Amino acid sequence: MKDNQNNKFSHLFLNGKKIKKANRIKTLPLFFLFIALLISTVNYAQREVESINNYLDKLVQSDQLDETDVSDWVVTAQHVSSISNVHHVYFRQKYQGLQVYGANSSVHILPNGGILKANDGFVNELNNKIVKTSSASLSAIEAIKAAANEMK
Repeated sequence: MKDNQNNKFSHLFLNGKKIKKANRIKTLPLFFLFIALLISTVNYAQREVESINNYLDKLVQSDQLDETDVSDWVVTAQHVSSISNVHHVYFRQKYQGLQVYGANSSVHILPNGGILKANDGFVNELNNKIVKTSSASLSAIEAIKAAANEMK
């Protein structure tokens, strides 16, 4: 029988039957590669969120937006250019957990972490522009009819 070090599989016995067990030494580098990729992805995502927050903070400091305008947002799409290595991140303003239609912004992050370009589509003073009511002004059927009329 060949030496176990040269074998692709080592053998175990379970309930008297011979079973094969994959050589753990070969799977260990794959495990460490997976962990390294996971850590780098988390670091990249943290850098992206930090860049967006820094950009939004500048808009608040220059009185273009209020603190409440930038307190809640969600990334809607992102990709890294294979040519320039610029990370393009698109995000949308939220209000009380709901995405605000049309309030889309983007940040284009250079490989060194600097912002190449940013576009602001957030609604300024959104909290003051929301009609606050304790009950719906339309029934479900009225809402569907109104939406259908807008599609004509």
